[in-house]
Amino acid sequence: MAWTRPAYRRGDVDRAGKALINPALEPNEVSLAWLVADNWRSSHAFPLNHFQDLLRYKARKVDSAAIVVQRQKRRHSIELKLRDNPAMQLSQMHDLGGCRAIVSDVNQVHELVKSWEDSRTNAELTKTYDYIANPRKSGYRDVHLVYRYRSDNPKTEVYNGLRIELQLRSALQHAWATAVEVAGTFTGQALKSGHGSEDWLEFFRLMGAEIAQTEECPPVEGTPKDPHVLREALRDLASNLRVDDLLSGWMTSMQAIRQVATKDAHYYVLSLDTAARTLNMAAFPKASGIAAEAERSRLEKESETHPGLDVVLVSADKIEELSKAFPNYNLDTTAFIAELRAAISD
Repeated sequence: MAWTRPAYRRGDVDRAGKALINPALEPNEVSLAWLVADNWRSSHAFPLNHFQDLLRYKARKVDSAAIVVQRQKRRHSIELKLRDNPAMQLSQMHDLGGCRAIVSDVNQVHELVKSWEDSRTNAELTKTYDYIANPRKSGYRDVHLVYRYRSDNPKTEVYNGLRIELQLRSALQHAWATAVEVAGTFTGQALKSGHGSEDWLEFFRLMGAEIAQTEECPPVEGTPKDPHVLREALRDLASNLRVDDLLSGWMTSMQAIRQVATKDAHYYVLSLDTAARTLNMAAFPKASGIAAEAERSRLEKESETHPGLDVVLVSADKIEELSKAFPNYNLDTTAFIAELRAAISD
């Protein structure tokens, strides 16, 4: 049975996934808007630390090897979310501050959710998003719990009402999310937000469905329920996109950048030969963006007659953001590749 890819709908974002600045705003108005937004985001730091401590305690009781991290939402992600949701106000965004717990399997995720629901705390649970029972169409799967901070202490009650999002996921669910971030960073697309190449978006949808089947959970809507049909479609896309080679190469690239990064280097032009399994890298200072783009263009022209050559231009801050958001990305990408190989070799 053949698999027909569903149609996609995307918002007002270019194919590179970069949010478009409103041309009606003057530069000083944009700067003032970000000053207000940054201040509002920073105000979530105290309740974020409070929830991270509590989440670490609860997660380690469920899984002694649980990984717990926290993050504040990045500027680009804030802008993209607001553009995808025009009616949303910044004050309505419940994930400006977020904590994430990664446990071994999906049963432990459910156990951790119950621990939170049964806990005695002043904080108010305002919303539960169960993306395991009801996966997003992108293939994204985990559980989000949104809490409002509450305190009777006069010194901290100023933070009352601020919302913090807890993300609870299994190791495989986290491996999927990490792979999406890595692919998005190196292809220059906001794949996490559903923007970019339809082939990459469809690949991650199908891979999300494959992991759901592995975890014996509800399927991703619109994906094949027959495991053989699902894996055939997955195999075709993985081959066409060279997913295994690229993810492995990008992982090597990140390691190389972190090892050779200097204070002067800001742009890196990576030339990854997936056939020969070699990586060449050229570093450029921040003031030499035009030279970096010229080098990328030269190598892209060369790649037209060199099958298997993948050329990428990335900035140091993108790699740093990726490393902060996914501090254990090496292990997660390896786990994702292993899961993919197991699926398509069946």
